[in-house]
Amino acid sequence: MKKTYNYQMVPFKTVVESFLTHETLIDFLEIGINQSVLIIDQKVYDLYPKLKQFKSKSLLLKSHEENKDWKTIEKIIDFLDENKVHRGMSIIGMGGGIITDIVGFAASIYKRGTRLTLIPTTLLAMVDASIGGKTAINTTQGKNHIGSFYPASRMYICPEFLETLEPLDYYCGLVESIKTCIIFKDLLLNNLSADMRLNLDNIFRIIDLKMSLCNNDLQDHGERKKLNLGHSFAHLTEKISRYWVTHGEAVSLGLMQALLYSYQEKMISSSNFERLNQYFRQLLQYNPRYKEFKELLQSKDYQGKLSNEWETYLSQDKKNTDQLNLVLFDREANVEIRATDKKDILEQCIKFIDI
Repeated sequence: MKKTYNYQMVPFKTVVESFLTHETLIDFLEIGINQSVLIIDQKVYDLYPKLKQFKSKSLLLKSHEENKDWKTIEKIIDFLDENKVHRGMSIIGMGGGIITDIVGFAASIYKRGTRLTLIPTTLLAMVDASIGGKTAINTTQGKNHIGSFYPASRMYICPEFLETLEPLDYYCGLVESIKTCIIFKDLLLNNLSADMRLNLDNIFRIIDLKMSLCNNDLQDHGERKKLNLGHSFAHLTEKISRYWVTHGEAVSLGLMQALLYSYQEKMISSSNFERLNQYFRQLLQYNPRYKEFKELLQSKDYQGKLSNEWETYLSQDKKNTDQLNLVLFDREANVEIRATDKKDILEQCIKFIDI
C-alpha cells in the first residue's frame, strides 16, 4: 500500500513598520516588553542608553562571524528558558545581519517555532538579512551552512540607526541594495544622490523588490535564487580571508567575478559587459578600505589559500546539485541561474584581482 499526503502550509506574514527616531521605537517596545525578550548587539546596546531599561529582559551578544555558531544558539536557548519564554511571547532580535540571522534561527527551533520580531540596525540588515526569512549559523563546512526559512512576524525600520553606522558597514548595505536593483534593472540606481545615501523611501523600495521574489519562493527553489548574484564567489572570499573581508565587500567582488564569467562564456554582450564592469569597478572603489582590500586580494598568502581551497569551498555552496549552479548575466544583462562544470574558467574568474 502507498499513500501520499499533502500538507497545507500556513502562509507567513511579515508586517514592516517604520519609526523616524530610535526613542520613539524604544518607547513603543516598552508597551509590550512583558510579553517579549530582547537579544541585542552589544554595540547597539552601548550606543543607545535608553535600551538599558530592558536590561533584565535582554541578552547581549557580540556581532562577530565567529559567534555565529552552535555555542551562541545554546546560550540563547538557555536565556529563553531562564525567562520562561512561551510561544505566545515574542523574541526580538536587534542588531545587524549576524544578530538577525542567529536570533531568527534560534526562534525557528525553540519550541518548534516562537514568534519573531526583528529590529535591524544596519543598512545590510534592513535591505537584506532581515527580509525573506533566511536564518543561519556558520560551521567549519561553510558560511550559513545550517539554517531555516523563518520570516519574522514583525520588523521595525528606523533610519536613525544608520547615523551611527561605520562607513564600512554602510558600504556593505549599499552593495546589497545595488545588487537587488541590478537584478530588477530598477531605476533607483539612477536616482541616488552623489554620496549614495539611501533614504527611508529607498529602503522600502528595495524591501519591496526583494519581497517580490521571496513571497512566491520562500524556500529558495526557483526565482529567489537570483538574489544570490555574486554570492557563490563572495562566500568563498569571506571564507578564504577568515572573514576579514566583510560580506558586502565580498559581494562587490563577487558581482565582478560573476560578470567576468558571463563574458568569458559569451553569455553577455560586450556593450552590457563594459557598462556593468565600469559600474562595479566604481562600486569597489567606493569601499572605505579599498586599498587594504586590494592588498589582501593580491597577497601571496591569500592567493595561495585560494589556489588550494577554492574548489572545495565552492562545491559546498547550498545552490549546487551535481553541478555548480551560478547566478550569471545573459546577453541583455538579465540575471539567470546556470549550471557549470568549467573549472578552468571558474578558477580564472575567482583569481581575478584587476580592481
